[in-house]
Amino acid sequence: MPAPTWMTRPVALLLLASLQASLVPTHAAAKSARPPKGKPATTLAAVGLDAAAIDKNADPCVDFYDYACGQWNAQTKIPDDESRWYRSFSEIGKRNEADLRATLDGLLATKPADPRLQKLAAFYGACMDEAGRDAAAGKPLLPLFAQIAGARDKQALQGVWASLAGQGIRLFAPMSIEQDFADATQYVLWIDQGGLGLPDRDDYLKTDEKSVAKRTFYLGHITRMFVLTGVDKEAAESSAEMILRLETKLAEASKSRIDRRDPKGLYNPIGLAGLQKLAPAIAWNKLFGHLGVPGAETGNMPKLSVTAPDFFAALSQLWQSESLADLRIYVRWHTLQAVAGELGKPFRDESFALTQHITGQPTPRPLWRQCLAATNDGVGEILAQSYIDKRFSGSSKPVAEQMVAAIGAAFAQNVDALPWMDAETKTKAKDKANKLAFLIGHPKTWKEYGFAVSPTDHLANVLAADKADVARNMARLGKPVDREEWYMTPQTVNAYYDPQKNQMVFPAGILQPPFFG
Repeated sequence: MPAPTWMTRPVALLLLASLQASLVPTHAAAKSARPPKGKPATTLAAVGLDAAAIDKNADPCVDFYDYACGQWNAQTKIPDDESRWYRSFSEIGKRNEADLRATLDGLLATKPADPRLQKLAAFYGACMDEAGRDAAAGKPLLPLFAQIAGARDKQALQGVWASLAGQGIRLFAPMSIEQDFADATQYVLWIDQGGLGLPDRDDYLKTDEKSVAKRTFYLGHITRMFVLTGVDKEAAESSAEMILRLETKLAEASKSRIDRRDPKGLYNPIGLAGLQKLAPAIAWNKLFGHLGVPGAETGNMPKLSVTAPDFFAALSQLWQSESLADLRIYVRWHTLQAVAGELGKPFRDESFALTQHITGQPTPRPLWRQCLAATNDGVGEILAQSYIDKRFSGSSKPVAEQMVAAIGAAFAQNVDALPWMDAETKTKAKDKANKLAFLIGHPKTWKEYGFAVSPTDHLANVLAADKADVARNMARLGKPVDREEWYMTPQTVNAYYDPQKNQMVFPAGILQPPFFG
């Protein structure tokens, strides 16, 4: 289960830190790095920088960005299969994807003997079997839909809710095991607001022309998706209107993006008894029990916190007032929406149509890029090991560790010179800096993927991978916080700081030219 964005790990584009790591060596290192007399200095191209990007007509003292990137901005077109494009992150990502694709294509061609590589090849190969996926169309959905249709009362539907959540399909209220805001050494069960098919609660509430058009398109999108599953158009339109009505109720009770910037407001440790009192229409202990939360069935479970109390009160009222038939349709829709991108081409195309309407991206990504992303998500740390050998081998890891440690030491020294910080705060700041952990390149221990992978059933592989991820997340409860745990695969072109764990994480994917060399 990926770390939730409302929690303690907003992804930080640590450009400055990365550039410092690559461009500001120690004095001794800088001196030794100077080219000998008579030898040419290292070129910009040799360290991954492009001199053609520079606009020499711009004055760097007036606008350094325009000087450094002016020509690149003028000459670069956003690729049709992207909604944005960066000179640094995107270009490195493009290069990394080419390496990873070559690795996966090579595995498909050579049929490796290593069981881990066999699993990697089967995952990617099942996704790349476009003809097989198109022939199957929506058939892989049928077991999920049968499970939903089999719920004969709301209590049974709660069991279905838990079963789907256990496979990574998020419905009304996403749940995960994360650090406790009040005690960073402990884990707590976090439950967030959710249940929306559009990206933000304001998409349901704003009355401007763009928001109204988005909701109109969404109604048509739901209708078309249901028709693809065999529902007649009139029934599909009626279901779409009901779903929008129900989601609007949830949006009205949801916190805004601005409210969700307040960590104190997100932390409401009410416990199981408090949640049951707040939202009595849902048997939370049984729901958590289905998910494997320790002590849930007996009520003797660890700490529980919700992000939005008003949302859960509204969810309880909705669960009580809405008919079983409508709730089943709602669950059916969110299941379909969650997996449509893994099905045959008509489903993938309609799924992308909503993405296109929201982001403006002209075309979907080619199948190999979609399958690379799915493989990264499903069995990414197997794929990472070949990437590390190619792009981050040898001395890269210890050199990067030395650099970031030097930056941390410089920060601690600079604290003493700060005129606005009192002595007690300086002591605490330096103590925190001394305890800062740097995770560089890749994890010390690779993640295990114990689930079976089918060479022909892509959706089954995705659900199995998500199920293993949820189980791995739930197993944290009651255990000490693991400060060595990673929330990105090593090949990811990004980095982050986790304030709860007080750690900086620099994956090998971003430690590439021009950020690092």
